[in-house]
Amino acid sequence: MKRQEAINKLSNIQLKNLSFEERKIQLETFLCDNWENDNEWMKLPTKIREEFKGETLSEEPDSKRYDEPLLVWLRDRLNPVTNVYI
Repeated sequence: MKRQEAINKLSNIQLKNLSFEERKIQLETFLCDNWENDNEWMKLPTKIREEFKGETLSEEPDSKRYDEPLLVWLRDRLNPVTNVYI
């Protein structure tokens, strides 16, 4: 398995294990952070990126709508880790 495939697989597993509260905290963090320089973030649909420029989310944190932004974050967290961990 290639490194990026492993990161994607592990990120999806981690996404499924995030609690409602963990999702909420990270999504609220997105509202304060600037991800505009991240290539993966820029691949998200414009509507979602625009939503995170506001102060509140339009749906509950457990909405599937937010899976892709959370996956961007999870993959970003795994990029610097060693292959042994992955």
